[in-house]
Amino acid sequence: ANICDQAEMVLPNTEAEGNMLHAALGIDKNIIQVIANGVEDRFYHADPDLFRKKYGIEDFILYVGHLGPTRKNGMNILKALERIDHPSVIIADITETPEGKWCRDKLSRNKNILYLGWIGHDDPMLASAYAACKTFILPTHFETPGRAALEAALAGANIVITPRGGAAEYFLNYALYPNPLSIDSIVNSIEQSLNMDKNPELRDHIRDQYTWDKIAKQTVTMYRRIMES
Repeated sequence: ANICDQAEMVLPNTEAEGNMLHAALGIDKNIIQVIANGVEDRFYHADPDLFRKKYGIEDFILYVGHLGPTRKNGMNILKALERIDHPSVIIADITETPEGKWCRDKLSRNKNILYLGWIGHDDPMLASAYAACKTFILPTHFETPGRAALEAALAGANIVITPRGGAAEYFLNYALYPNPLSIDSIVNSIEQSLNMDKNPELRDHIRDQYTWDKIAKQTVTMYRRIMES
C-alpha cells in the first residue's frame, strides 16, 4: 500500500483489479488507470498444421499454464476433462506440491489427455496448438485476464475462462464463464463451446483492442501526461 501511495499512477490490468486495490488497500481511484494486458500479433497468423502433422489431432480442448498452484484450479479442471469424451491437450509445467502431484497422477491415467509438458513461448508449436484447438480453457480461480487466453483467442480458439478477476472485460460475450468451484459448470461450458463454431468476431476484437502496439501507445500517452503535469 505504501508503494502504491507514493506512485504517480497505479496501473492494473482490469477495472476489477483496480476496484480491488481501492477496496483492499485504500488506493486513491484518481491515480488508478487501467492499462490492459497485451498479446503479440503473431498469434493471429498461427499455423494449425504444425501441430496437426506432429500429433495427429485437431479441434481438441487445450489448457496452457501451470498445474499445482491452487489458483490454477488444476484439480477441478482435470476432474471436468475426465467427464468429457473428447481429446484434450495439456501444455503445462507441474509444480512439486501435493496438488501438482495429484494432477500428474491424474494425467497419467487419462487416455483422452495428451500431456506435452512445457512448450516455450516463442516456439511456433505453441501458437500452432492454439490455432489447432477448438476450445481453450482457463477456468481458474482468478485471472487478469490470462495472457494464454488472449493468445488462443487471437489464434481463433473458442474461450472458456473464469469470471473472476476481470477476464470478461476483455472477452465480453464472446467467451463462456463457468463457476470455477463447480465441476458441472466447467463441464457444461466446455461442452457448449465444443458445439459452437469458432467466432471470428472474438479474434478480430482481440486484435483490434489488445495487441502490444496498441497497449504501448496507451502507456506512452499515460507517461507523457504525468511528465507534463
